[in-house]
Parts: sequence; C-alpha cells; structure tokens
Amino acid sequence: MPVDNYTNPVLGIDLGTTFSAIARWDGRGPDVYLNSVGQNTTQSAVYYDRDHEDYLVGQIAYDRLTIDPDGGILGVKRLMDDRNHMVVLANKIHSPIEISSKILGKMYQDVSNMFPKGVFRSRGIVVTVPYYFKSHQCANTREAAELAGLTVLGIVQEPIAASLSYALEMVNQNPYEEREETVMVFDLGGGTFDLTVFKLVQNKEMLVFEVLGTGGDDRLGGLDFDAAFKKSLCSAYEVDISSLNELNGKIAEQSLTSAVMTAKERLSYTSNYALTVPNVPNRIGPHLAVDVTRQDFEASITDYVAQVAHIILQTSMNTGVLRNQELTIPDISDLLKREGLGGLEQFSLGKKITRVIKVGGSSKIPVFSKMLETLVGETRVYGNINPSLCVAQGAAIFAAHLDDPNVLGRAVKIVTRNSHALGVELTGGLFYKLIDANTKLPAKVTQVFTTDTDLQSQLDVNVFQGAGRKTKDTSFVGHVHVEGLLPRPAGDLNIYITFEINKEQLVQVTIEEKESGILKTQSLKYA
Repeated sequence: MPVDNYTNPVLGIDLGTTFSAIARWDGRGPDVYLNSVGQNTTQSAVYYDRDHEDYLVGQIAYDRLTIDPDGGILGVKRLMDDRNHMVVLANKIHSPIEISSKILGKMYQDVSNMFPKGVFRSRGIVVTVPYYFKSHQCANTREAAELAGLTVLGIVQEPIAASLSYALEMVNQNPYEEREETVMVFDLGGGTFDLTVFKLVQNKEMLVFEVLGTGGDDRLGGLDFDAAFKKSLCSAYEVDISSLNELNGKIAEQSLTSAVMTAKERLSYTSNYALTVPNVPNRIGPHLAVDVTRQDFEASITDYVAQVAHIILQTSMNTGVLRNQELTIPDISDLLKREGLGGLEQFSLGKKITRVIKVGGSSKIPVFSKMLETLVGETRVYGNINPSLCVAQGAAIFAAHLDDPNVLGRAVKIVTRNSHALGVELTGGLFYKLIDANTKLPAKVTQVFTTDTDLQSQLDVNVFQGAGRKTKDTSFVGHVHVEGLLPRPAGDLNIYITFEINKEQLVQVTIEEKESGILKTQSLKYA
C-alpha cells in the first residue's frame, strides 16, 4: 500500500533560536509549510497570556513581548544545556524543555489545522540541533519534542540537514554525475554558530556524507550582534532609559531591541537605514530618530567578527585543511584592525575547500559573506539554497531517509563525529577523557576503574563533556549511581565503565563489576 505524503507525511522541524520552520517530504522533495499567518518561518517566541491562561507562540508572542517583556521569552534554545533553568513567564515557572515543546507543538498544530479534524497525522518527525550541541542538549531537545506529543524518528545536526538539501539539489540537477567534494557548512543563526567540514561523495549507487571536523559556539549569533549594535547606539546617543518608570523602561528596551534587529537586517541589503524608536530619551530628544550605516553596525561587532574568523581557522587546522599554527582571537582581532578582511587572504582555504554552503539568517550579513569569499574564493561560496529554510528542508529529507532508506534513489551513508570529548570526573575534579572529540560515531569505549576508599559499597560516576583539564571547565552531562559493591580494600575491585555515543550524540553508560554482580546501563538525560 503506497504511503500518503499529504495527510500522513514525515516531517522535519528546524527548531531555531530566533526563527523555526517545518517541512514535509512530499514524495519528490521537501516542501516548507506556511504557518497560521502565512509565513514560512515562525518566531521562536513564547508568551503566557495571564488573562486566558494560554500560551502564544510566534509573531503574536513577540509582539506581546514589546509591551509586556516579563510575560514571554525569545531565544530559549540557548538555555537547553540546563533542563533545571527556571524560565519565569508572568510569574509562572517553566523549564526550557517545556518552553521548547510549546514552539514545536504550535508548529505541528498549524499544519494539522490545515485539514479537517482528525485527518492529519505525521508518520514521524526529525528535529534539528546545532552540531556543537552536547549530548544532554540533544537529549533535552528530543524530550521537548516528545513532550509536545510528536513521534520522533530522530535528531539530526543542522549542518547535515543543510548538506542534504544541497545534495538533493545536486542529484536532481546531475543525477548520473560522479563527484567528490570537501564542503564547509557555515551555519550562523540567531543564537548559535556551527562550522562543519564534510567530505561529500556522489556516485550512481550512493551519497556519502562524512564529517571531517566541527567547530562553533552555542552562545554566538544574531542575538549577540543585536546586543552589541544596541549598546553602541545607546553609547553614541546617550540613551537614558533609567529616567523612565519601570514598566515604560522595559517597553522602551524591548522597542529599541526590535528596532535594532530590523536595522541589522536592512543593513544587509543597503548601506544606510533610518532608525526610529519613540519614547526612548537620548541626547537629541525624547525619541530616538537617527541614520545608521552598515559601517556603524560592522564596527559594533568587530569582536564577534574576529571570533567567527578564529573558529573557521581553528576548525580548518583541526581537519587538516590548514597547517597548524598558533592563532588566538586577539591575534585575529589585531590583524583585522590593521588590514581589514583582506588580511585573511594569507590563510587561503581554497585549495582544499571546494564549496561553502551558507546557512542561517545571520550568514546573510555582508561582512561574513566577504570573510568567506576572502578565505575560500568568491566562486566557491554558495547561497543557492535558502539559508532560512534549508535546515527544515534537510530535516524532512532525513526523515524520509529514516522512513525509507532508498528514498533518494540510492543509498545514503552519513558518518558523523562527536563535537566534544566525553569523560568522567576523577578525585580532585580532574577530567578523564574516555572518548576524544572528533571521534567517528557511533562510538564505544570501555575503561577499567577501581575504588579509592576502603570498604566502599557505592559509586557515583559523574559524566562531563568538554576540553578542559578539570571538570569545572567542562559541562556536566549527568551521573550514574551504583550501590551494592562488595566492601573491599581500595583498589581491589575492577569496575568496567563503558561509554556509548550514537549518531545523535546521545550517551549511554554501562557500569559492570562482576564480583559484586553489578551490571547497570543508563541513558543520560539529566543535566
């Protein structure tokens, strides 16, 4: 019986920091849905309506934020590393997982509402995460989707989704061509930055995606650029919101933030913009009405420009695209101040990087496009896939692949790597790595440990991810508690600890001590 890709499709959701999108596999390719207000992206904003005890999501929630900032939140994705973080909306406490589930649920509901009641039901959904997310952030994202009532087929990293969008277009244009490329996915969104280098192989029988290396920062994106531009304008025009009462001050802050976001977007296409924000006292008068330029904006984000360049170069060195050398962010910053973006020409990546795919709304900012063109070459930077929609489209393609491995007319092989080292805490807070960063996934490693205290009958294994020598410089992923160890002298028991990471970067820990008869396996979801 043929599948119904209209009322019973597989779906892909790009759960973004500032904007999200949802797409289906229509049998031939990905198709992005419009939401309830006719837009192909939905703002990742959630607002709690006290009067009706209801949640608003999207543009309407964002608009409410401008008049009641305490009632909502934008950018909850940045909090997904801490499931216990308290998000307070109008005095009601939520977890980041709960807030994210509201966004996912609303997007699915918008699609379902296009059909008569009870007609639409997805066969399964894939949700995207940044490649630089740690295992517990991936687990928290899956949990948010499940909390929204969605049937989760899998989690896929955003650059892999973007590459699938590109690969499908490539296959459709040249179905019989054989090629091999080294592709860099530059994914700069509203809240996170992912840089991933792939080997992409196409032949008649197979598409192969092999991750060669990753880099990034889950606290770097358009929200930071907005804040820096806003701070610069407030300083230049001596904005004084403190003269307003508490409520008007919060409204003025939100209005100013919205205006700065709009100015940033407009300055990607024009060199000047007239910024106007009422009721924001400044040295000119009671309202802020000024002309701003692209140069003003770029000057305000110079530190972030240097940070992005450093991540590109460091990742290129880690993957063998660029020879190893000592480069710090201050080094890059000084170079850019002296020579501008032209100073990056000495780090040419064009000999090994055949193509750059730009993803995410912030990738459209001209200074980053120019940076990529300088490093790789103007003819190798591609924007032929929609940077705002290609991740949702790729997630739908991946969902179709999970649903039917031959959906693209050939086998698809995806080889991923973990973006962070995984290990345990030893006495004294030392971080002991069991699985290094950039290891092919899935991965499995077993290490023998022992007790460090006489007559010890129980054990706590604390699991961390990161690159620091001590656990305080890494991220806590979760812990496994074991009881029932035979009370023996310190060092007398052999305790086997096995770490497994799957392709979604989800972690499973198994602890075995044969003499005590202990065998415990636990998936880590707590962080």
